[in-house]
Amino acid sequence: MRNSYSKAAAATFILNKDKPIHRWYPYLEGYSSCLIDDIVMEIGPENIHVIFDPFGGTGTTSLVASSHGIKSYYCETNPFMQQVIETKINCVKHLRESGIGSKYLKKFLSKLEKYCYQLRFDEPSWDGFEKFFDPVVLYQLKDLKNEIDCIDDPNTRSIALVLLASVTVRASKMIRQGDLRYAKETEKKADDQDILNNFICKLKMAINDIDHNDCPTLSETIRLADDCRDITIENQVDCVITSPPYLNGTNYIRNTKLELKLSGYIQTEKDLPKFHSKGIIAGINNVSSKNTNFKPLEIVQPYIEKVAPIAYDKRIPLMIAGYFHDMTKVIERLSHAMKDSGYFIMDIGDSQFAGVHIPTHEILTKICENYGFVLYGEDILRERRSKNGMILSQRLLKFRFHKKESKKQVFLAEAKNFMNTMPYKAAPYSGRNWGHPWHSLCSYHGKLKPAIAHFLIEQFTDPGDIVVDPLCGVGTIPLEACLQNRVGIGNDLSELAFCVTKAKVEKAEKDDCFKVLDELHSYIESKKNSDTIILQIQKYKNFGYNGKLPNYFHEDTFKEILCARSYFVQKIKNLSAPEAMVFSCLLHILHGNRPYALSRNSHPLTPYAPTGEFVYKNVIEHIKNKLLISYKRGKFETYCSGKAIYGDYQDLAAHNITANAIICSPPFVDSIKFYMQNWMRLWLCGWEESDYKKAENTFLDQIQKKDFDIYISFFEMCHKILKPNGKVILHLGKTQKVDMAEELSKRAIPFFDEVYRGTENVQEIEKHGIKDKGSTVEHQYLFLIKK
Repeated sequence: MRNSYSKAAAATFILNKDKPIHRWYPYLEGYSSCLIDDIVMEIGPENIHVIFDPFGGTGTTSLVASSHGIKSYYCETNPFMQQVIETKINCVKHLRESGIGSKYLKKFLSKLEKYCYQLRFDEPSWDGFEKFFDPVVLYQLKDLKNEIDCIDDPNTRSIALVLLASVTVRASKMIRQGDLRYAKETEKKADDQDILNNFICKLKMAINDIDHNDCPTLSETIRLADDCRDITIENQVDCVITSPPYLNGTNYIRNTKLELKLSGYIQTEKDLPKFHSKGIIAGINNVSSKNTNFKPLEIVQPYIEKVAPIAYDKRIPLMIAGYFHDMTKVIERLSHAMKDSGYFIMDIGDSQFAGVHIPTHEILTKICENYGFVLYGEDILRERRSKNGMILSQRLLKFRFHKKESKKQVFLAEAKNFMNTMPYKAAPYSGRNWGHPWHSLCSYHGKLKPAIAHFLIEQFTDPGDIVVDPLCGVGTIPLEACLQNRVGIGNDLSELAFCVTKAKVEKAEKDDCFKVLDELHSYIESKKNSDTIILQIQKYKNFGYNGKLPNYFHEDTFKEILCARSYFVQKIKNLSAPEAMVFSCLLHILHGNRPYALSRNSHPLTPYAPTGEFVYKNVIEHIKNKLLISYKRGKFETYCSGKAIYGDYQDLAAHNITANAIICSPPFVDSIKFYMQNWMRLWLCGWEESDYKKAENTFLDQIQKKDFDIYISFFEMCHKILKPNGKVILHLGKTQKVDMAEELSKRAIPFFDEVYRGTENVQEIEKHGIKDKGSTVEHQYLFLIKK
């Protein structure tokens, strides 16, 4: 153990009593954050990118993961425990990131400190739960719950409810020691029933935890399912740290019935059985004729035969058989969810029934071995003595996972899982504005949805991988790679796409950008009234496609734009990262329909003919505002600098790139002409009228309309730069006439094996106010592996 405390203490919840946020809700069946932190540090946080706890409890594993900036998944069948987990991590994270912090919690505390209990003389009712409380306590409990329901902010409301729940058993006639039962007179303290002051103390503790600089909520946690046997993820988890329910007959639902009632998950005690049937069979109450219709595992059969004749309850043999049957399903699902060489750490205890020892740790180890888990360590955390005197132990089992499937089989499972779940369609990822703010650094027609790029990177690559997009547009895929600690490389033949991608993936320091802005300012001031600029105004007076250029801008603004164009065009293919950032900001503000835009009222994607007044807008000031907003928004904790390349994708092999994956969204078949939709920004990048005429024979979106054989050279290049077993994932568009995935797959055959092909029906593509979105009827995903 790294820290100075005993293993026995770390194996219980007791050490969490002084840990920020962990201490909000005590959980006797849990382990300490110190234990999980030691495990994470032993493995190395840099080696863990996703942690999963299939039996989430109160979220100790997930909260420790969050404190290290590690994304976590969890499952938990108890709905109140789900609320505890979500509250301690996601609610706190949202409050801190939104700037709200403990604002509403302090307001609520101030209100409670003025609360005065109104004495009642009638007996309170609470759907049968009144028998667990003294009348005065129950009235106060219900009053406090009503006050919580009036809190405006939902995250604060959830926190307050969890905190009230944390003092509810203490205030009741009950005590939770192993099981929830009526307390003996000597087991209650004088202040236990002072629910108001106990609640206020909890609120003050929570306010301090939320506002503290070391608040341990850096990364979100995501619930995959109630029951971990229902998870469908493939090859996504680096580390599992969990404590399954022990085979000991404990009823985890009944133990939290007061909290379940308070939180509204049950109405009466008659509602409890609907939760007993969920989750694995670990207690007698979980056993029913519906979930025990199976043949016991061969390895378990000898123990069942010993217990059956002497068990005090006929359900005990069924419980033992059901426990290992269910845990086998859990382990089988973990073998799909985990990545090769992942870690599986399990806190487990053995059991005894009627004097028959059930070595749970040994049986589970053998089951794990059948699914590729190899035991590399085993620690006895503490020993305990059963009622009949048998010594039992709590152990930490440490496994490494080794997948039995080939790389191609694993890739196939990942691809099927991605298409079956389409995770980018679930909230919050489905939102139009989801994603890192730098995805919106510059408006661009035809940009891939950031959520799609996010999950393609997350689910098919590993941190440290080199991910290449040969047709990157404005860098959505390489930026997502960089944000997820991969090396994102983007290539494009468009100067506009290259500049914006460079700004995103070769992130410049803000101070360096403002130095460039100062230089640009000086250049504009020295040139804006020069003869050169006067000549350029004449040159472009009749140029434009939806309107003439001078008609978009106030004359003085247009002069400054022309100066800025001259400044950047002379160096555009060799821009530094700070120059690319400043230029990308200028490209974005060039036209639009909001005050940030330099143009008269137009459209932010396609510069349609402008309307409105001619108003002078200072170019430098508008760029400055865009820069400030760009650096104010977004987080870069796991950002890894990438690279932008200008040129034809066929030349990528000359750049000595060795990629792990190529992820790309080529122009959809029969798509719009991107160079015409982006005509004004391309003009700012140096295009002249002749360039638009040549573009039809230069850019892939138009060439592929004549012949898909252009992709033969694409796949040849991909094959050259990819490592062995390297992946190609293409996001494509199908029309009524052309199956793009089929056409490209045929051209890939000499270089790649097709692993899987998936489709997504497109009922209604978001139009952003634009009528022509092409004739795409399906989005397709083509998954290829290098031969």
